[in-house]
Amino acid sequence: MPQNSDRPDPARNPAQPQSPAPIPQRSALAPVESARPRGRPEGLAEAVQARREAAAAARQREELLARQQAEAAAERASAAKAEEAAARRAAEERAREERREAERRQAEAEAARKAEEAEARARRLAAAEAAEKVAAEQAAAEKRAAERKAEAERRAAAEKAAAEKVAAEKAAAEKAAAEKAEAERKAAEAKARKEAEEKAAAERAAAEKKAAEKAAAEAKAREQAEAERKAAEAAKQAALAEAMQDQGSAGSGGGGAAASGPPLSQGEKDGFRVAVEQCWNRGSLSTEASRTTVSVQFSMAPDGTVEKGSLRMIGHDGSSDAAAKQAYEAARRAILMCERGGYKLPPEKYNRWKDVIIDFNASGSARVQ
Repeated sequence: MPQNSDRPDPARNPAQPQSPAPIPQRSALAPVESARPRGRPEGLAEAVQARREAAAAARQREELLARQQAEAAAERASAAKAEEAAARRAAEERAREERREAERRQAEAEAARKAEEAEARARRLAAAEAAEKVAAEQAAAEKRAAERKAEAERRAAAEKAAAEKVAAEKAAAEKAAAEKAEAERKAAEAKARKEAEEKAAAERAAAEKKAAEKAAAEAKAREQAEAERKAAEAAKQAALAEAMQDQGSAGSGGGGAAASGPPLSQGEKDGFRVAVEQCWNRGSLSTEASRTTVSVQFSMAPDGTVEKGSLRMIGHDGSSDAAAKQAYEAARRAILMCERGGYKLPPEKYNRWKDVIIDFNASGSARVQ
């Protein structure tokens, strides 16, 4: 018998159908029957046919054997599946039995636990009732004690309130008296302060008036002295001019001119003064500086511009050096700010205004010397 490995497996290698033997084509010219060839062995065709039938029978046996093996394998697989299903059903049944047993045990344990809890709850309720009874008795005793204590405290509070009322009335009376005394003291202080302020204001006004009168007198004195000086200088210049004129007339027969040119007119001086005063900001000064009179000297170029390095304060009056310095700075700014490309002064009188002195007065005006 052939081994299993030698037998064909229809599931893996199904038998291939045998194709019929090809029939050779017959020529139309060939005769329908031909003469048997001579010398052919007897029984050859039968032997070949027998071998073919034997091979076909062998193949049929192999195919039958393969089908039987496949059917046996299918039966074995079906039996294995049936056994597996039975085992699974048995396991499921055992699991259901075990689950029912576990649920039964759990139910019994739950019932026992509930019974224990009920018993424990009953004990706790009994203990709580006993404790509540004791607590109620204790609370009643405490309430009675609290009522007695509250009554005592109420009586003590009433007595204390009465005493506090008396003390409060006494304190209110004392406070009212103190407030009245304080109001009278404040009124007296306010009256004294007002009188002192009025007196100080009067003294300050008198001092300011006196300082203003003094400054005006000094300014007037300076103006008068300056006028006298200028008159003397003018007389001197006139005499010198007359002498030069006489000398020129005697020597050359012509008239001479003064070396410094004619003096500035009052209108030219006022125009120069007004131009400077336009930029003098007295509002930026302190009270002390605004009461200060400063004299500023500087030189100018022929085109009317100020030589900044020549600006200097040559004197002050009416305050301290710090206030005078502040007033000088304001005057210096006014001179430089109002320059605007040069002051409009007559060029033919340059020798008269190349060196200038301006007095910035406390009254708010300026005077050109």
